[in-house]
Amino acid sequence: MSDPRPTPPPRPALGHGGDLVKLFEGPAEASLNESQRAQVQQTRDVFRELEKLLKNTSLYGAGHESTGRFRERFFHAMSQGLQSGPLDIVVGPYTFSVHEQVVYENPNPEKNFVYKFYVDGIRRFTFQAGLRAAELDDFIDVLLIDWDDPALFEDDAVTMLWSKDFENIEYGVVRTFDEDTQEHEEFHFTIAGVVGEVRKTARSTAQTAQGRAARKGRPPVSPVVELTDDNLERLQASDFAMDEVEFRTLRGLLGANARETLEKFIEILFRVRLNETDPDQVRRIDVLFDRIAQLLLDRGRLGELERLMRKVLTLRGPDGLPDRRANIEAIGHIFERWTQAPFIEQLLATADQPDFEFLPSLQAICALLVPAAAVVLARSFGKVRAPALRQVLFAQLPSLIRGREGDVAHLLTDCDAAHGHSLLKAIGNAGNEDARGRAAEYAMKNPDASVRFEGLGSLQGGDVLHHLALLFSALEDDAKKVRSKAIHTLARIRSPVVHERLMSQIQEKGFSHYSLDEKRRYYAAAALSGEADPHFMEVLESSSGLLSRKHHDEERHCAAVALALRMNRLAIPLFQNEIRRRIRSEVVHQACRWALQHIARDRETRTRQLYDIFFRGELTGLEGEHG
Repeated sequence: MSDPRPTPPPRPALGHGGDLVKLFEGPAEASLNESQRAQVQQTRDVFRELEKLLKNTSLYGAGHESTGRFRERFFHAMSQGLQSGPLDIVVGPYTFSVHEQVVYENPNPEKNFVYKFYVDGIRRFTFQAGLRAAELDDFIDVLLIDWDDPALFEDDAVTMLWSKDFENIEYGVVRTFDEDTQEHEEFHFTIAGVVGEVRKTARSTAQTAQGRAARKGRPPVSPVVELTDDNLERLQASDFAMDEVEFRTLRGLLGANARETLEKFIEILFRVRLNETDPDQVRRIDVLFDRIAQLLLDRGRLGELERLMRKVLTLRGPDGLPDRRANIEAIGHIFERWTQAPFIEQLLATADQPDFEFLPSLQAICALLVPAAAVVLARSFGKVRAPALRQVLFAQLPSLIRGREGDVAHLLTDCDAAHGHSLLKAIGNAGNEDARGRAAEYAMKNPDASVRFEGLGSLQGGDVLHHLALLFSALEDDAKKVRSKAIHTLARIRSPVVHERLMSQIQEKGFSHYSLDEKRRYYAAAALSGEADPHFMEVLESSSGLLSRKHHDEERHCAAVALALRMNRLAIPLFQNEIRRRIRSEVVHQACRWALQHIARDRETRTRQLYDIFFRGELTGLEGEHG
């Protein structure tokens, strides 16, 4: 005989049945009436002013004059909100709510006054229409209390509120934590709560049945149904999967206590993962963690996503099981996908919007994802378009890549100029000397000359001596500005090795193809890095054939400049003779006039003229004809 019961629908794989985030949400705002929705929105506007006040106070201190203006704005917003009547606010562990809708969430996890109120037993605030500015100021003072102060060791939030003697601010406090737990809706989703509800329902059902039997003259039914320990021992858990019908049923049971329920669910799920030996089951659980995070990200709820990640990092298995290493590995596997490029790029795309309001949570999430995501973050920051957001993220980057600077430096091989600038700055600020050198090496492989130029410029002090080979190779670069940067850097090193390489470059056949300003830089660098006056004197006094006249005159010009930079007074007669020639080369004549004037200048002027040779490519400060 066939089973008349309908075949249940197939169970979906874990993480694909229904909307997991909706499972932990309270009543939708759409279910409120028009006046309730208006009050929710107005209250959110009030607490938005509070957020601005708290941020200003954290930046400038409670005594700053600007803080007073923000207090006035908060009072004005609160007064407008109270025009329609008293404002009742429910205090949760992390949020203030009105009509079961979150109106404020404390953005600072380290100094969370919402959580402090909740822990100290406060469950409700009511602001009355007659609220005075002085009362609201006193309330703000309680919010700003530093509870780490040893002088407040024996005080709590209730005591501080009581001391203010408010007339138009009321607060509800639970008498005992047991009272709060038993009456709270979450109690019904604990083992004790479920068993209690079953027993209560069973008694009620049995008593009703006995009453009906007595009225109809039938024998009484069996005694009241009771659950024993033997009954409970027979309970077994089914596979962790659910169809759509089960999903809707579970959602209805969970009700509105969203965040606490979600976090408890995550704790249980993590313990199940630690004790699970089937690799397929472990992967399914990891997929569920991914699904929860992805849904939060899809909705732009970065504050909730940050809280989820922090919760996962604090998860621990049952005492003694398993060992600490297994615990860390499990957390690492859960975080693995969150550190990949698609997830991080979507995270930053969510933030790269004009009305983005969750910057502290975004920065916190980035910090939670390192070191595994350091390279991905550094690459993805370069795709952010909003200038202000980009600036904030790259300012945070040095702390995110610490210990991974060398890996991040590899990005310089193919990034654009703006991204390369930010990466080099971040690597430099991270304070790793080896990483700066590697960054310059990778930057020199970039096809963009601007990145190569900045890469050489990132070498600092002692870095230069360890990367002479890189600087020597830069002398052969296709881009003139890169070669010029290398020349200027080498000019600051007084070393026989550097001097010999520069002189060798000057004497190569291809040197004649360089422009006059670049030749002048080479001669100036050679003059500063070592002794070559005899060679410079020889070049200045030499004559040339007609076919090579232009190149030779430019070299004589450079030799005169080099002798002047070395303050060689023996060359002064040569300069004067060249100036007095009737048939002369204008380019050599200009250099000799400049040389005579340069030697006679004060130190500050000479330094400025040297700077102009390297950075402007010009001989500056030249005055009229000389003697």
